[in-house]
Amino acid sequence: MRHTKLYLIRFFLLLLFSLSYQCVLAQDVPSQTEEVQTEENSSEEVPAEADIVPSEIVADESRGVQTDSANPETVVELDEIENRQASTFSELLDSVPNVNLVNGATPQGTAINIRGLGSVGGLYGSDGKVGVVVDGVVSGSESIYRNSGLLSLEPELFREIKVNRGASGSFEYGPGFMGATIASELKEASDFLFDGDKFAFRQKFGFESNGFSRLTSSILATAPNDNINALFFYGYREVDDRVNGEGETIEYSRFKMPSYVAKINYSFNSQNKLTYCITQTSIPERNVPYNALTLSDGLSFVDRDTIDKTQYLAYNYNPISSDLVDFEVKFSLKSEVKDIFNSTYV
Repeated sequence: MRHTKLYLIRFFLLLLFSLSYQCVLAQDVPSQTEEVQTEENSSEEVPAEADIVPSEIVADESRGVQTDSANPETVVELDEIENRQASTFSELLDSVPNVNLVNGATPQGTAINIRGLGSVGGLYGSDGKVGVVVDGVVSGSESIYRNSGLLSLEPELFREIKVNRGASGSFEYGPGFMGATIASELKEASDFLFDGDKFAFRQKFGFESNGFSRLTSSILATAPNDNINALFFYGYREVDDRVNGEGETIEYSRFKMPSYVAKINYSFNSQNKLTYCITQTSIPERNVPYNALTLSDGLSFVDRDTIDKTQYLAYNYNPISSDLVDFEVKFSLKSEVKDIFNSTYV
């Protein structure tokens, strides 16, 4: 019995001695790094686990509502516009939160509804509570009975689109847009000129199997000096009747859409700038239903030419010495024509 107690006492003494010895060795280590010997007898310092800080990964959701703004808005930027390869202007908006499209397959028969305001089926596109703005020029959207919200715009023209829900962001463009405002900006020469470039040319060809869609667009950007830059664009898009998810042909969804833009900026100095822009998109149609919203054959067939034309002259004064002054005056002319002729009844 006595021998058993002696063995236990010796065991605990050895255990305490080993623990105290390890604590002394840990205190004698001068740094929190260790040296790792390689096969070539070289050493490199490896940080201890306490020094490793996990990196922060931030996800970017381009389709979310911007939370750093007082207005509930979603911004579709140039990179996303290029990546989506949309055939119509409305296809750039189809996944924006709270946005519902009425016939988004064709540009000549598209209307938009945001948070229940705008075009609804019973009004056939005649409710204009959603405004469309191109470079600060207001379009008369959603005003023609059974003939869409006049979103007949070539998606290749734009560098940025902002969807501002509600009336908070619409007062600078005029009253009446209680549902939302879709503010779009046309491309600039600076989007294609980099590092002092004087000249740039881009030729693009596109093809889509559904509807045998063909696209060609040419962009010429030039800046002969620091005071002037210009962009010239011409595009042509042609789409045949498309097929829906059930394999059924969507009749009368075909369209042709030529478009062009000329945009010139002249800077007198770093504070004064003059801009002139003209853009036009046209959609000629022959022997199609009058009801462009639902694409139903109905009883009435027409020939229809849709022409959307915008031009403006703007002067901007933005002094470097003051952040409070950014003055702009703009003279604009907006023409939206639907020429309907040769009506026939079945």
